Amino acid sequence: MAFDLFLATMPPDAPIRAVITSDALEKELAAFDEADRIALMRQRPNQRANGVAFFFGCVGAILWAILLLPIEGWLPEVSLHALGALRMACLTVAFLSLGWIRWGGSAKWKEARSAAEEIRGQILRHVIERCAHDKVLLAQALACFKIAHLDWQLGFFKKRIAELNEAERRSKAAPYIWSARALSIAGLVLGLIAVVNIAEAFGYSVPYLSGSPHIPNAHRWEAGLSALASSILAFVGARASSLVAALYALVAADLDKMNSEQLPKAEAAAAEGNAKEVLQFVKQVQAVMEFEHRVWRIVG
Repeated sequence: MAFDLFLATMPPDAPIRAVITSDALEKELAAFDEADRIALMRQRPNQRANGVAFFFGCVGAILWAILLLPIEGWLPEVSLHALGALRMACLTVAFLSLGWIRWGGSAKWKEARSAAEEIRGQILRHVIERCAHDKVLLAQALACFKIAHLDWQLGFFKKRIAELNEAERRSKAAPYIWSARALSIAGLVLGLIAVVNIAEAFGYSVPYLSGSPHIPNAHRWEAGLSALASSILAFVGARASSLVAALYALVAADLDKMNSEQLPKAEAAAAEGNAKEVLQFVKQVQAVMEFEHRVWRIVG
């Protein structure tokens, strides 16, 4: 936890040091460290499975799109069969990885992380409760809560928002979007040509489009290029985390508001020895964090 950040701001003889270094709190900190270790341990396989599903899913989708193209005249039959087998293998690996994430990995990791964060909140609340009998201690305990929890969480959310926004900006930059647009336009043109060719085969004339060049298998070219464009756009969408960034922005805004509006009131209450109002402020902060965890477990 971030107690060291707070203790670095306090004089060596500050009464709060005895509370933070007490045996009772050390036991709680050990429980948090263990819960945090378990959460990190469960996070790593989940991240690897996400990466595997993402990579093999994209490769499988692109191979599927390529096989829609009329390329059988350019490649030997064995190559087409090999591409088909590779496509199936990629999609199978992606499906199994997503299944593992959906039915085990993600849920266990998020449960473990939520449990660790719940312990973190309990520890800081207990620090306040153990200092409730003394105005000086109560003020120092609230300062500890601000630095070790409120400021730390705000810093985390703002950092993640910046990282997610940057990842989204990069994913939407060239060459991904321009490639998808070019393939979409090419697919549209070939689709129109295919429609004209089919209409002319039945003796119909399409105004302004009759006499278009005849392209063999234009409909397959259109299907393949459109599928490639869709695969690239899916790749871009998978890399973007707009929903999570929006959640983090909402939570950060709430915490910022509490920091600027509610914290001064809590500090005044602490100076008067009003532990009830201080604990109410702590409860409000924890309610915001619990809301974030509940939503994150659904959309994160």
